[in-house]
Amino acid sequence: MEKKLLNLIYSYSIDGEYADKNFFEDLIKIVVSKKQLSDYVKNINFEKKNKKIFEINHSKKLLSSYDPFSKSIELYEEGIDSEINSEREYIFEFSEFENDMAKNLCVAQSVLYELERAYQSKVFDNGSQDEIETALIRNSFYPGKRDLNMEEIYSSLEKTTEYIRNSINERSRYYELYDFNPSERLASINSYSTIKNSLTSIKEEIPNLYSFYSLSVFTEMIYAYAKSRLEDIYPSEKYLSRIGKSEVWESFDFYDKDRNIMLDNATQKHRRIKRLTLGLPISDDEFKVIFETLGGSLR
Repeated sequence: MEKKLLNLIYSYSIDGEYADKNFFEDLIKIVVSKKQLSDYVKNINFEKKNKKIFEINHSKKLLSSYDPFSKSIELYEEGIDSEINSEREYIFEFSEFENDMAKNLCVAQSVLYELERAYQSKVFDNGSQDEIETALIRNSFYPGKRDLNMEEIYSSLEKTTEYIRNSINERSRYYELYDFNPSERLASINSYSTIKNSLTSIKEEIPNLYSFYSLSVFTEMIYAYAKSRLEDIYPSEKYLSRIGKSEVWESFDFYDKDRNIMLDNATQKHRRIKRLTLGLPISDDEFKVIFETLGGSLR
């Protein structure tokens, strides 16, 4: 999959061309085929602009989204054009080719993120080989309520008002815990990792761009830990606790009431990369090593 994605992105970038409708259709086709998502991505819709009320970052136009009900990837021309035409400032100095490629990679990452959400919808229904990943997705993926009886909801003003109030409260909590949400973290980490892995074979040709995406992967991994570690709590633990599902965390194979034992268990049972990706226990020493590595890459 990564080789095909690289060929697609490289062929556009080397000619100084930017992502268009064919680019996105080809990218989605590659991922859907590899991850067997044909039952979860049935439509690709191109719209002029995003009309959704809720966005995480109101200062940035949305490029794409995934709707688990219609099983559609929505692409927003206004957001995509804005991103491609903008002059972003990066922490690395890019060559002209790297700069052109960065624009295509940026919009590609947005769509890869939504395709990860489609994959999570599949895991929500069918599970995955990793029991912890499955449990985290099933308790954090936000597909809405699939069994809503809208006729009953609209049967009275009281029921309609209650539905609206609950929806607002759920949305508010969703955004409040966004940085700790296992599904959102997974989608970000995996989409950046896909790009990084796709670039590996040409990293000598694009050293600064490759370094940027390598850094981006670990930044996505460590950001929630940096926010939660002062509370002596791990990202997924915090999320599950705040939504009233601590029993899910306590069901994991590493859990122990003694936090030192829990950390030792997690370290012995699960590789560091998995723990970082899923928001599981990592030690202070591990955090410091990763943080120092990130800092060193910027020097």
